[in-house]
Amino acid sequence: MELPNSIGDLRHLRYINLSETQIKCLPESTCSLFNLQSLMLRNCFCLEKLPLDMGNLINLRHLDVRGSILIREMPLGVKKLKCLKTLSNFIVGKGIGSSLKDLRSLKFLCGELCISSLENAVDCQDTTEMILCDKDLEVLVLEWSSSNPSQDEAVKIVLDILQPQKNLKELTIKNYGGQKLSSWIGDPSFSNMVVMKLDGCENCTTLPSLALLGSLQNLTIRLMGKIKKIGGEIYGEGCSKSFQSLRTLFFENLQEWEHWDPVENGHVQRFPCLQRLSISQCPKLSERLPNHLPLLDNLVINGCEQLVVSFSSLPMLRSLEINRCKGVVCCSPVNSKARNSMSTARESNFPVFRSWSRKGFQKLERLSIVGCQELMHLWPNKICSENAPQKLRCFTSLQELHLKELPNLVSFPDGLLSILSRVIISQCDALTSLHEGLKHSKARLKYLGVYGCPSLTFIVRGCLPSSLKHLSVGRCENLVCIWEGREDVCTSSPSSSYTLVHRDDVDTTTTTTSLLYKLNIQECHSLTHLSSTDQLPSTLAELSISCCSSLGTLGQLSKGLVSLFINKCPKLESLAAGSFDCNMPIEILSIQRCENLKSIPEGLHTLCKLRRMSIHECPSLVSFPKYGFPDTDLEVHIFGCEKLQALPSRMHALKSIRHLALYLCPNIESFTAEDFPSNLQSLTLPLSIYRPLSECGWHKLTSLRSLRIWGLPDAISFPEKKILEIKFPISLNRLSVLCFLELKYLSSKTFQVLTSLQFLTFSECPNLTSLPDLPPSLLSLHIYKCPLIEKQCKRNEGQEWSKIVHIPCVKVDGKFIYTLEEEMS
Repeated sequence: MELPNSIGDLRHLRYINLSETQIKCLPESTCSLFNLQSLMLRNCFCLEKLPLDMGNLINLRHLDVRGSILIREMPLGVKKLKCLKTLSNFIVGKGIGSSLKDLRSLKFLCGELCISSLENAVDCQDTTEMILCDKDLEVLVLEWSSSNPSQDEAVKIVLDILQPQKNLKELTIKNYGGQKLSSWIGDPSFSNMVVMKLDGCENCTTLPSLALLGSLQNLTIRLMGKIKKIGGEIYGEGCSKSFQSLRTLFFENLQEWEHWDPVENGHVQRFPCLQRLSISQCPKLSERLPNHLPLLDNLVINGCEQLVVSFSSLPMLRSLEINRCKGVVCCSPVNSKARNSMSTARESNFPVFRSWSRKGFQKLERLSIVGCQELMHLWPNKICSENAPQKLRCFTSLQELHLKELPNLVSFPDGLLSILSRVIISQCDALTSLHEGLKHSKARLKYLGVYGCPSLTFIVRGCLPSSLKHLSVGRCENLVCIWEGREDVCTSSPSSSYTLVHRDDVDTTTTTTSLLYKLNIQECHSLTHLSSTDQLPSTLAELSISCCSSLGTLGQLSKGLVSLFINKCPKLESLAAGSFDCNMPIEILSIQRCENLKSIPEGLHTLCKLRRMSIHECPSLVSFPKYGFPDTDLEVHIFGCEKLQALPSRMHALKSIRHLALYLCPNIESFTAEDFPSNLQSLTLPLSIYRPLSECGWHKLTSLRSLRIWGLPDAISFPEKKILEIKFPISLNRLSVLCFLELKYLSSKTFQVLTSLQFLTFSECPNLTSLPDLPPSLLSLHIYKCPLIEKQCKRNEGQEWSKIVHIPCVKVDGKFIYTLEEEMS
């Protein structure tokens, strides 16, 4: 995209917005627009520079170049823009570009300002004059391209002279290379400061007294690789209230951080309002966290391998995520006994969740534990007893539990999983049973996801939790079935392991009490059946099974089934034990890559709500049921069924079918227009049907709007010369010609009569050398992988240009033809 030079003639133009366009440069004549007030160039990713004489735009008030990442510097005349109020990004020039000192002239700047490429500010070493002190800024970002340790003194001077006014609300400093931040950062006189981010200040060894910023609510400290200790220096001396307004605190990627000293005592309140604390990728941190966090709502510890997370009471905690830490200790308020407990956990490297029944976690809603390698039980073994549910009263609000990469986790307390709403268990190699955790008379569980647990052979025995609506299982390589029809009694041995005792008198139809609505199963290669009784819950509406190489049967399908998706189940021979129940509410039926599937159940024609049926790559499928498809507003896709010999005989009688796609089915050899539903709107054909259908005439399909013809490898012209009179339906709106490897010529006579044709596609016709004369109705022409025709379509030069010049949208290999020409030139 480009602007014409004549834009400079629009002398009264006040507003230009070229945001998110592919413009590469602005013409120099733009600088003649003396009345221009707003120039918006946000996210112009191809824009490389601004006009050199921008200083002539003396009335410019707003300049936005956010996201235009190729601009390397501001032009020299920017300092002349005396009326400028908003400037999204001032990029310090190197050499002939604008200097940092030029910002002094822009006295009316306000709101948000980013100053980037500050490593180029080399002319400020001899000045102490403040650059931003007279500007009413609320948000300020100061950014260097990298934190170069060799320029410590120079960058410190630059940061000093960029001290803003006291009413600043948000401050971000990125890639600062000095060892110490300026004294104004953390100065309590910045009483309106709400957000601060210190990012990539790799050479800083200490932090300023940020706790003295009385209004600070959000603090992020990341990529500060030389920080080893955070302690008294951040809180300030003699301050009784530290971080009194802080609500979120993020530490991320502090590779050398070892010690956090909260400096807690009875006379000092630290973090009285903190609601969210996240510590991520701090591998050397080993000391304790602050104990007194009365309003903490969300705690995330991630990638802190030496840290034992210890806390006594977090009464407002709703979400707890522990990812790859050394351990977790829930202990009494800080005293010597607590410290001994934490020390023991560290020395033994044995994470254990102690005293969870203690008061103080009633509001916890979400618990996530990842990568605690030695964890065997969420609670000490003694809790896993007959009265375990009473021991879980501290979790009255717990709704979600996420467990991942716990290779030694072996069991759950009785009923724990059922009292939650959502449970996801992943990569727990030693877990052999979920049965105990799913036992509870007052189940609340709605979603259960189980992934990558190779020791599981079943999910549950007896009945599913009555509340469960969505069950998802994946990559459990030894799973044989989802649920066993028989129920078990759990007894505990002295080692607290479980023995399963089968009860033969239990009702095997207990799945009927389930409310299960959705079942997803993926990559369970030992799965042979879903239920040992072949009964599925009557409420099951959505069933999706993929990549289960041993599955031989689905059992008796639920009478309420709405969608059925089966993919890559090579041993599956039939979809149901019998036939489809009359008026079963199935809307979507999709069967793919089931090499052994031989038939579709009888009763297919009774599925009065079926709207989409896809059968792909089922090479053993020979035929459809006797009575064929239902007469519904149906979309049918049949692909790669090598033995399929015919479509149902009564297809022509179906008045409601609108869409039919049939290709790569070589044994279907003949069809006439009379064999198709007369109201068909969309049709995709294989090569084997093209010739006979052409001979009998397309014009009989008067409702046809879209036609796709696949692969006629021996055709030289389209339509073929031997077919003298071919009449496509005049109603045709969309035509695609695909995979004609020998196609060279196209018949102009055939295309010119298609007066309703708007969309035309040629794909994978490598020998196509010319286009026909196309109808004036055409709005879009797409050409894919047709290399010989590409050069012929070049604007004003190609032989085919005159045939396509009237088409609004022409794309070659996915790119607009004008863009393609620019790249070729």
